[in-house]
Amino acid sequence: MQDKEPLFARYPDLLDEQADPETQALIQQLAAAYATREPPAYLTLAGALELRARQPQPGRAARQKPPVRLARWLLEPRPLPQRIATIAIALILALTVAVGSTYAVGTILDRVLNFEPGTAQIAVQNLYQPINQSQTIQGFTVTAAQGYADSNRIIVAYMVKKPAGHIYNHVSPLGQVLTTQNGLALPYYSGNGYGNRAGDDAYTTFFDAAGITGNPHEVHLHLEVQGLDVAQQDGNDATLRTYQIPGVLSFDFSLTFHPGRIANVHQIVTVGGTAVTLERVVVTLSETRVYLQGLDGQAALAPRLSVDGWDSDHSPVGPIGSFNEQSAASGAQAVIFFSVSLYEKHGTWTLTVQVAGGSGPWTFHFVVP
Repeated sequence: MQDKEPLFARYPDLLDEQADPETQALIQQLAAAYATREPPAYLTLAGALELRARQPQPGRAARQKPPVRLARWLLEPRPLPQRIATIAIALILALTVAVGSTYAVGTILDRVLNFEPGTAQIAVQNLYQPINQSQTIQGFTVTAAQGYADSNRIIVAYMVKKPAGHIYNHVSPLGQVLTTQNGLALPYYSGNGYGNRAGDDAYTTFFDAAGITGNPHEVHLHLEVQGLDVAQQDGNDATLRTYQIPGVLSFDFSLTFHPGRIANVHQIVTVGGTAVTLERVVVTLSETRVYLQGLDGQAALAPRLSVDGWDSDHSPVGPIGSFNEQSAASGAQAVIFFSVSLYEKHGTWTLTVQVAGGSGPWTFHFVVP
């Protein structure tokens, strides 16, 4: 790994003097993946297969998931720091370009929709609705292509067409704001991207739909994109340029609303003198969420969810994340989301949450109607 000072100087918002060696190594690897024209060998399909061949095969211990750290987020959308977002998108694009050859058919939009089980399930059921609205800014055409809405999240899928004459590592939507016709802000919280240096990019963006009440038949939405985040690289590493193109792109559309299965659990478990309440669980076609009170908003959590033979520690599951939100009824609460479709699962659910290296575990058993 390179000398510490240059790394700290390049990424002061990610690293400080207390950064452990593993964190430094991770940032260095992400930076290297971002800067190179070709994916590192260990990110290519051949490299991945070779690495897999060296790993212990069936019979090895169950995989361990890293803890999930709660992010502070109260009502208004707060995008990731630009440096984090840029490096994360660069790694995603490197990974997807490397494995792109494994897809025999399908558009670039199909590929980004298949990044996680939840979004893939919506595609399988043909529930994405066409939006097909395009706007152009400085030669880049952004198309809001498809959308989907349920009780947990609004999904908007984009295509970005790049102008000829240059090569771009990525061109991604920046500063997205989604509101309902009544002015309710639906905060951005996550997304995926798939890029092709020689062609278009595709992105899925996720907005929190928890504030929508009453299970409407459809929701009327206004989306604003505040500009584009660009990484241009026409030659070797020295030609890399990262910059932003400001300018508001607006889209107005309506989506059918798919209600979730909701359990108002209100179950309290006390461990080591700390009471944690499982307030409610919302299961939709695209995602599963649990709402908890009593946990430190800065805690790194290790959650595990299981139901009807499915277990987040052993079964296929998409990204697992968490954030804090402010509810008028309940106050501050932690929200843990599992990006997998469990809508057809029934029976007794079990949720175990532990503070990494600390207190717990708190275990809840419940039923979702």
